[in-house]
Amino acid sequence: ARGARPLLVALGTVTAPDPPSSRKRRFLLADAEYRVGRTSAALTHLGKVAAADDELHAKAIRLQASCYRRLKQESRFIAQRDKALSLYPESRETEEICYSAATYFDVNYESAKARNAYQTLLEKFPKGRHSQRALWKLAIIRFASREYGEAAAAFWSHLRQHPAPASAGPAIYWLGRCYEALGGRENARTLYRRVQALANESYYGIEAGTRAASLAAAGGADRVSIAGIDFAQVTAACDAVRLPAAAVAEPGRGAWSLAARARELWSAGLSDLAVAELQWAARQHPRDEPALSCLTARIYAESGDHYNAIV
Repeated sequence: ARGARPLLVALGTVTAPDPPSSRKRRFLLADAEYRVGRTSAALTHLGKVAAADDELHAKAIRLQASCYRRLKQESRFIAQRDKALSLYPESRETEEICYSAATYFDVNYESAKARNAYQTLLEKFPKGRHSQRALWKLAIIRFASREYGEAAAAFWSHLRQHPAPASAGPAIYWLGRCYEALGGRENARTLYRRVQALANESYYGIEAGTRAASLAAAGGADRVSIAGIDFAQVTAACDAVRLPAAAVAEPGRGAWSLAARARELWSAGLSDLAVAELQWAARQHPRDEPALSCLTARIYAESGDHYNAIV
């Protein structure tokens, strides 16, 4: 941007060949000004970008919104979002403005405004690139506001729409937290066990294990029902989540003989020599490195060296 700005300024002294070129030039100069921190100057140039070109105008509105956000002029910032929604309701630029508005309130701890902004984003762009994030944030905000029934419904919706293991684990955990907060200790324990089975060594897996143990120590097997949620369907959805199989090909003939020798060393209690043999084998047979690394990790794990087993 710093290199482009002087060129664009110099180009401004030359008459543009046609109105579209003039509008694009002004937009590019405004963008360069914004990127080097000259926000007010960027707004001045953007005010001269006419609405003749829908795509360029949508980009200009988004850049204006970014300027007002940086200047912390909230009312003008939200006005730009509403303008974009009115003029270009399906534009990618409009979706980005909506997401920017939601994150603006979120990072400033204005949960009520953040909730409204995320709701607007989700309603206007239900299949957009930020829809999953919006749904998640709405669920978290409801939980933080102690609206546990509504939060549970949102986490359940998230789990149904995004059942991949990476996103399912956190959703199941927070769904368990909702049941626990509503007094359903047995419901919560069931969900925490599902999280442990899915991602035992992750943050949520560890937290789920801790909470499950705490509930077990406290005793009781209370169950609750949450309006709009069939718990049998929840557990079925949890059980349907599967981690992808991690298949490692067998090593080739050359690496196989070296791996066999490493196994013999390991069986004889010479773990260090076995690891050294496998590391040398991996350098000699790089295509077989995954299989050899698996065996190396197993040796480290059996020896209690979990750090090297992981790295």
